[in-house]
Amino acid sequence: MIKTKKSRKCAFLSQVDYEKSWEQLDEAIKQIYQKNASTLSFEELYRKTYNLVLRKQGKFLYDNIYNSIKSHLENDVRPRMTQFMEDDKIDKAVLLQNMSTEWNDHLLSMRMISDFAMYLDRVYVKEAHLPLIYDIGLQLFRDYVILPNDNIVGKKIIGLLLQSIDEIRSNKIVDKFLIKNIIFMFESLPDEAGNYYDTYVEPDFLEDSRLYFEKVSSELLLEQNGSLFINNIIRLIEEEQNRTALYLPLSTLPKLVELMDKALIATNIEAVLAFENEGLSKWVAAESVFELNSLYKLIGRIDEEYHILRTHLRRLLISFGETLDESTSKTIADGPDTPKKKATTHFVTIWIESILTQRDVYERILQNCFNRDIHIAKTIDASFALILNANKRISEYLSLYIDHFIKQSLKEKSENESEEILNKAVAIFSFIHDKDVFEKYYKNHLAKRLLNPKSNSYDIERNLISKFKSIAGETFVSKLSSMFRDINISKEESKQFQVQLQQDDILPLNNNKKVSMDVNVLTHLIWPLPLTETNVQFPEILFNLKEQYAAFYAQKHQNRKFNWAPNFGTVDMRMTYGRKTYEVNMPTYSAIIILALFSTDYKAQYTYEQIHQELQIPENDLKRQLLSISVAPKTRLLVKRPMSKEINPEDIFQINEKFQSPQIKIKVLTVSTASKLENDQQRSSTLTEVNKDRKFETDAAIVRIMKARKTLTHNNLMNETIKQLANRFSPPPSLIKQRIESLLEKEYMERDSKERNLYHYLA
Repeated sequence: MIKTKKSRKCAFLSQVDYEKSWEQLDEAIKQIYQKNASTLSFEELYRKTYNLVLRKQGKFLYDNIYNSIKSHLENDVRPRMTQFMEDDKIDKAVLLQNMSTEWNDHLLSMRMISDFAMYLDRVYVKEAHLPLIYDIGLQLFRDYVILPNDNIVGKKIIGLLLQSIDEIRSNKIVDKFLIKNIIFMFESLPDEAGNYYDTYVEPDFLEDSRLYFEKVSSELLLEQNGSLFINNIIRLIEEEQNRTALYLPLSTLPKLVELMDKALIATNIEAVLAFENEGLSKWVAAESVFELNSLYKLIGRIDEEYHILRTHLRRLLISFGETLDESTSKTIADGPDTPKKKATTHFVTIWIESILTQRDVYERILQNCFNRDIHIAKTIDASFALILNANKRISEYLSLYIDHFIKQSLKEKSENESEEILNKAVAIFSFIHDKDVFEKYYKNHLAKRLLNPKSNSYDIERNLISKFKSIAGETFVSKLSSMFRDINISKEESKQFQVQLQQDDILPLNNNKKVSMDVNVLTHLIWPLPLTETNVQFPEILFNLKEQYAAFYAQKHQNRKFNWAPNFGTVDMRMTYGRKTYEVNMPTYSAIIILALFSTDYKAQYTYEQIHQELQIPENDLKRQLLSISVAPKTRLLVKRPMSKEINPEDIFQINEKFQSPQIKIKVLTVSTASKLENDQQRSSTLTEVNKDRKFETDAAIVRIMKARKTLTHNNLMNETIKQLANRFSPPPSLIKQRIESLLEKEYMERDSKERNLYHYLA
């Protein structure tokens, strides 16, 4: 084996070689900066850097390249930029262009230097954990061009950059790609916090933008025109986002959007909503879809739950509710004259229809403008509930409105229209807190409608009950459903009664004319009708029918007792005046008066006192019936002397032989029995009954809860009771406490011997 010894001469030659190699590399860097790179052989330059790194001269090469780049930037580029900066006559666009050119040239030079120094980056730089040659070039550009002399160049360029952006906002012609390149330069320069752009440019840009947005919004507010403000703000935001997307970093856009939302929307939207001429109130009244939808989108940018919009909508609705009584009265005053007896019903109808109309407006706005936002929808519903329940008579109003609609308006509406109105009425019902009060009034009105044999509203009544059930539950409609069941059973039994009369051939006759009778047998505890014992003297024809039915009913239902209530019935009969025969529908009491006193002797005359003694009709009922058939203009079947609206004992009544009517069918309405608002005394009586029922309902709820839970603390029992009764009424805590004490006394439950706030159920 032959061993060779390394030559010291070879090592000496290598030292000389890499010194010479660097001189060649340094000259190449200068040529690159002078834009003479086409004369260079990058393969040869790469080989030289490769050999130097291979011979462990990476640090020497790295430091020399660093110093060469630094020297160029410090001695060539910075003086040129300083000269440009000191020239007051130079245009800012030219200065920015020069900066952009210097930057682009530097980047190109650094790419070329990095190309032939690739092996240096790959080996030495990686092992020494140093920045790449390209990155060193960026740092040196920052340190020796931008930052020297207290960042004078950087500040100047930033100022010119912001001026150019302001000009773009003013629709002046500016080279956006130049702006983009300058921002890219700043973004490329590294910094301890990230990059130069993040540290110096972005804060100044956002502050300048804030001032610009505040200036624009202040000028728009001076116009006092919400539509103008919203349209311009939407356009400004859209244009700003489109513009900045061209030259701003992605990291800045969210910050700019947040700034715009705060400066343009959050700060000013309250004032815009409050504008009287072109603000929220006008847009809602006019259902301005574009403005309201734009407003919804703008507020959605700053508040996902739309608190500001909801607050102003609530104020509008509350204001509407506060003036509703006054506006209703004005509508009536400006409209055609209304008969005095219909005045209260007319007021209620317009009041409820105003609510329904307003709700329709908000429903359309919610659908067309607010994308049926759940938060806004809840606020609107809560506001309507507040308006409705602020009216202590809302339950009576709604029941009276439904009654009026079914009896009067139903004939003029199609099936779809009727269904729509009922749905709206039920929607109002859902807002009422004290549903038990509504039930009280509704039962009264429903009873009168169901007992009217001429009513054709049966299907609608059943439909309405099912709608109430869907909202308030089975318990609420149980008594209402029982009323329908009584009517259905009564109809079937009346048919059977007629069949039996025909079979037995004992149908009563009156002047050889057949008569018939339909009887409604009502469960006393279900129907809200006063039961009064009377000794009314029925005429023979009615008396015979009454006795026959009593026998028929007793045969079918043993051990049942029922009382006749003629004050709720009606009679249909033919009456001839002159040569014309009329079909008259009248209350049973009116029929008793005519059949008992005037059917055989048309010339007969009776004083009020005689009629009262003869027939034993309760005095109040008798007076109303006589007024109905002798004073009411369209149904003067009798003549009263003297003619007045007062009934005195000596007043005389007889058949009105001169009676005439253009209609063949005539309906006699009892004076003062039409559906109308209760007076204070009647209302007080109704509420007393409601409060009495509430005691029983509260007792039942407490017992149900205790039976299920066995043991419960006082607070939990209170909460459970309130929750269980919420669908009927809102029980005050004092009522619950009172009923708890009552149940303790009755030994349905007991207090714990040690814990006074703990109750135990007693089976």
